[in-house]
Amino acid sequence: MKIKKLLIILTCLIITVSMSIADDSAKTGTVKQMQKAGQYTYLTLEQNGKEIWVATTSTYVLIGDIIDYSEALLMEEFKAPSLKRTFDKIYFTGGVKIIGGPSFSSEASMPDDDVHKKVQGENITAVVPVKGEIPKAENGITIEEIYAKLDELQGAKVIVRAKVMKVNKNILGTNWITIQDGTGSFPDNRLIALSTDIAGITETITVKGTIKTDINLGSGYKFKVVIDEASLVK
Repeated sequence: MKIKKLLIILTCLIITVSMSIADDSAKTGTVKQMQKAGQYTYLTLEQNGKEIWVATTSTYVLIGDIIDYSEALLMEEFKAPSLKRTFDKIYFTGGVKIIGGPSFSSEASMPDDDVHKKVQGENITAVVPVKGEIPKAENGITIEEIYAKLDELQGAKVIVRAKVMKVNKNILGTNWITIQDGTGSFPDNRLIALSTDIAGITETITVKGTIKTDINLGSGYKFKVVIDEASLVK
C-alpha cells in the first residue's frame, strides 16, 4: 500500500433533534470512559480539569487517548434511551481525531463472518497488556525497541507479536490495526499496522511488515512510525 496515496475519510453525523448551541471551534480532551450504544459512541473526556460528554458516530478509541473534535453541537437535557439516562449537557460531533493517529467510523459494510463480528462487536474493550505478558516473536522485535531504533529501522522488515487494541476497517481497502505488546511508554507504546488482513479486537497476533517513519497524511494526521504492507503470520 502506498502511504502517500492514503486519504482520510471522515463521516458526517446528521442530527435530527433540535440543537441549542453550535460550536465550530476545535477542542481537545483525554478519553476517560467509552460507551458504545447503537450507532453512537459516547465518550467521557477530561478537558481543562473538567469532565464533559461527547457523542460521535460509532468509533473505537482507547482509554487515555487524547482526541480532537470539532463542529460540536451542544445538546441540553438530551435523553439517550439506549443508555437509559438523560445528559444535562452533551456535545455531538461528526468525528473525532486521535492526536498522532486516526479514528474512523466502524460502521462500513462488513462481511457476516465470525472474525468481522469480533471487530464490529458492540462492547469490545481490550485491556492493555503488561510488560512481559506477550512473549517476543521468534526473530521478532518489541514496540519499545522499534521506537528506540526508528532511524535505523526505516524501510526494514520487522516481526511483532502484540494484542489487537483497535481495528479501523477498510480505509481505502486497508485495515488499520492498532497493537500493543506491553512495552514502551505512552504515547510510544502502540503501533498501527496497515494490512489487508483482519483480526479481532483482544486477539494476540504476529505481524510482519515494513517500518515507515515520519508519515504525514495531511490534515494533522502524523505518525512517528507505522508497519506498512503488514501481514498476519500464522
